[in-house]
Amino acid sequence: MAVLGRPFTIISLAIFLIATILTIHVSFGNTKTADILCIESEKQALLSFKKDLVDESNRLLSWAVEDDCCKWSGILCDNSTGYVRQINLGRYMGENSVLKGKLNPSLLNLKHLTHLDLSNNDFGGVQIPSFMGSFVNMRYLILKPAGFSGLVPYQLGNLSTLRRLVLRDFYRNDKGLYVDNLHWLSSLSKLEYLDMYNVNLSKASDHWSLMINMLPNLRELDFSSCQLAHIPSLSHMTVLEKLSLSGNHFGPTIPDCVYHFSGLKDLSLGSNNFKGVISSTIGNLTSVVDLDLSFNKFEGKIPTSMGNLCNLQHIDLIYNKFGGMISEAFQSVVSEFHFANLSNLKSLAASSNSVVLRVSPDWIPPPKLIDIELKSWSLGKIPDCWIKWPMLMFVKLNNNNLTGEIPTSIGSLLSLQSLHLRNAGLSGEIPLSLQNCTELITIDFGLNELVESIPRWLGISLSNLKILGFRSNKLNGQIPLEICHLTTLQVMDISHNNLSGNIPVCFNNFQAMASKIEYGFPIYYSRWYTRDSMETMFVVKKE
Repeated sequence: MAVLGRPFTIISLAIFLIATILTIHVSFGNTKTADILCIESEKQALLSFKKDLVDESNRLLSWAVEDDCCKWSGILCDNSTGYVRQINLGRYMGENSVLKGKLNPSLLNLKHLTHLDLSNNDFGGVQIPSFMGSFVNMRYLILKPAGFSGLVPYQLGNLSTLRRLVLRDFYRNDKGLYVDNLHWLSSLSKLEYLDMYNVNLSKASDHWSLMINMLPNLRELDFSSCQLAHIPSLSHMTVLEKLSLSGNHFGPTIPDCVYHFSGLKDLSLGSNNFKGVISSTIGNLTSVVDLDLSFNKFEGKIPTSMGNLCNLQHIDLIYNKFGGMISEAFQSVVSEFHFANLSNLKSLAASSNSVVLRVSPDWIPPPKLIDIELKSWSLGKIPDCWIKWPMLMFVKLNNNNLTGEIPTSIGSLLSLQSLHLRNAGLSGEIPLSLQNCTELITIDFGLNELVESIPRWLGISLSNLKILGFRSNKLNGQIPLEICHLTTLQVMDISHNNLSGNIPVCFNNFQAMASKIEYGFPIYYSRWYTRDSMETMFVVKKE
């Protein structure tokens, strides 16, 4: 019996050990995922932080109801230790839940905090406290715009682990954020994203680029509207992908160093004092996707080397003094130049250039172009070549000195959502082919010389219309009853025409008037008047 019992004993012991191990494993797993609560000292630190905040909309209501601070709104804890890792109290624009007050230094008790986001709140002009530079594990500090003012503390240079720093300012006067110098930036060697939009950096104008050159990992830099006077040198930023320097006081020319960032994808140099001809060296920026050179004083021809920008999707050249044929730079092939075509271009904005510019009628536009803005040009006659532009969704040709009628080929734009031809000098009838553009949301033909009646098919074919503008034309006849089918209509302006007859009764049911309008149209409210002569006049006024 002793011999037979031995194997049984071994098997029993093995089963017992396996069961014990499983029990220990399950207990440990439950503790890890369910039993870990926030640290009591950190909970008290957060409650002290809350006491100094003004929370009129009760965004932080859960900070009293829930006992476990890891379940509080905006708080994220480490799953294994319970330490608070993130405070996310940023507010989405448009929400009314603004936090006010001041920052309590009790936050320093959160020794493991890596992420602090207080964006889009309003701290009433208080300074960013210097203790913000004492978070040794901080990786993300986001204070865009949060209502801080005064001197940006140089102690932020102590945040050696920082990856992202956002100090955007919404003040536009002496009350805003400013720096004495930017030498403290050189300590943030791990920084990948730096945004100081609208912060006054004028006192650092002579050395800011030197400090930026000492950030080897920097991928995105936004120093827009920072009152900088010049660009000394940017030479070692090999990984830079986004550079935004709009709204400063640079000039007279773009420094050559900007053209040597081979990996740059987003370049914004709008609203500076750049003038003269754009260097052909711009063709080196072959990785650029978004290019903004608007609101400068560039003149001459758009360099043909810009055709090298084969990844370009969005280009903004508005308010300059360019001349020449637009197709010379943007057509698919130019005989003596061998460069890749701009097959990825989606948005072309080149409005308000003072020299007469023309679009070549044989220009074959990029196949992915969805947005074209050529306002305030002298384009002559609108070319009847819209069938070549199948992807267009937004067309803006306002304030031009055009001649002739709206071309029928514009009806081939089956994806068209917004058509702006206001004050463009157009005559003739509204083309029947436009009924094919069934995705249209906005039509603005105001301040032209269009004749005949308002088409009945507008209310039948264009059922998605929200904005309809025919102000100050020469339209006549009655308002078609089919307009009543436009149930999504929000703004209609048919004032200052030669319309007659009765106002359709269905207009009393239009409830969308006086609502917020998107797509670049102002907010209006409307009133109806009927004169004794039965002439109908639709009056639209700004709120």
